[in-house]
This record gives sequence, C-alpha cells and structure tokens, in this order.
Amino acid sequence: KQANGTWTASITMPAGATAFNSAYYNQSSTWDSNGGSNYNLTVG
Repeated sequence: KQANGTWTASITMPAGATAFNSAYYNQSSTWDSNGGSNYNLTVG
C-alpha cells in the first residue's frame, strides 16, 4: 500500500503470455470481478 492509499503490485508474466486476467477480493468478503467479466489486460 502506497502512502497515498493506492496499491501497487509487480507481476512477472511467463514468457509467451498474451493476457493478464484478474478479479479482486476485499476485506469485506466481496469479489470485484468487473461485473463478471474480470479485468483483462493485453501483455507482451
């Protein structure tokens, strides 16, 4: 957690990866899955 309240993460992607797919679970036991679509980023 950063001093300004935001979070930062570094993720090493495997060679040949083309996408990063994620959903998040918070301390209130709630999933944030972007309305069921998850969060998808193109990488590579």
